[in-house]
Order: sequence, then structure tokens, then C-alpha cells
Amino acid sequence: VFVGGRHINGWRRGERNLWTTELPDVRDGKWWFRQLFVNGWTLPRSRFPNQPEMLTIKTVSNDVKEFSFDGALPVFSPSAQGVELVVLHDWSVARGLIAKSGSNRVGTTTAMGWIGHEWTTAREGRKAYMEHAKEFIDVPGEWYLDRTHGILYYQAGENEDPNREEFIAPRAAELLVLQGSKGARVR
Repeated sequence: VFVGGRHINGWRRGERNLWTTELPDVRDGKWWFRQLFVNGWTLPRSRFPNQPEMLTIKTVSNDVKEFSFDGALPVFSPSAQGVELVVLHDWSVARGLIAKSGSNRVGTTTAMGWIGHEWTTAREGRKAYMEHAKEFIDVPGEWYLDRTHGILYYQAGENEDPNREEFIAPRAAELLVLQGSKGARVR
């Protein structure tokens, strides 16, 4: 079994069964991850609204960098957290960092999806959700990584102790490299 991740341990229980652990390499800018696994299963990042619910884009403006939605959005601090807006398109998913928010509107920075994607098919009626804010943690299994302070938050289920589980976060950029030379292929 090859594992390109790092084990996460040292969990401490907080209020409402929200557990935390400190990750100094994250705080020091040496490590960052967007996936977290427990016992081989992928865990969901904190999300609003919770699955299967979705936001519906009401308006798109300012060269497709500002969106409004029906209803109020939760209060959160987007710039400090790396909160993402995830928009579902016909054949792809686009992600953009949320730079500002207020009532039912968000403003985003450059899309993080495909190169040159830039929200090309984002329009009224598209489905979307927001991901990765501490304030969105409200369902067992959700997690949030505070990159500034190097703290990983995990919402445990009832009677769950994360210290008894195997948590792994991606670490290796390359796990196995097979490389031949000119005239000598890898076999």
C-alpha cells in the first residue's frame, strides 16, 4: 500500500463535539490540502448549503465576478479563510475564491477551475454552493483548515473520538516516478 499523505492525530475535543488539532507546517506555509480522509473515506469540506441542497444563481454581473442568490447567505469572513464558490456548469465545475460577501451577494477572484475558464458559462439559474468556512461546519464529518493559525477543525459524530480513527491528508506532490532515458524505456 502506497500512501502519499500524512497521518493527522493529536485531536482535542471542543464545544459541540468540534475537534481540533494543530498543524505547524500548515501555519508556516509549508503544507496545504483540500482533501481529508478518515479510514480510507473522503470527508466533505465544510459547505453551505448542506448536501443535497444547492444555491441558485439569481444574477451575474461585473464581468462574471459578482453573484447574487435568492435568500440570505450565512455570515462568514471570506478573505481570511479561503472560502470558495463552486458553480456547476454543463460539463464542468468551476471554483473561485470569495473575496467579499454581504446579504445575498458574493464577489469572487479569478476562477480556480480550468485554465482560462473564468466562469464562462456562469449565468442565472446555475446551481452553486460555498465551501470551506469555519462557520459552515454543522454536519458530522465536515472539516475546515485554518491556514493562518495551522488548525484543523473536524465535526465528529456522536460518541466519535477522532483519536481512534486514521486521518490522512495529502502531502506528497509525487508518489512514484518511473522514468526511462532516450532509447531505454521503462519496462
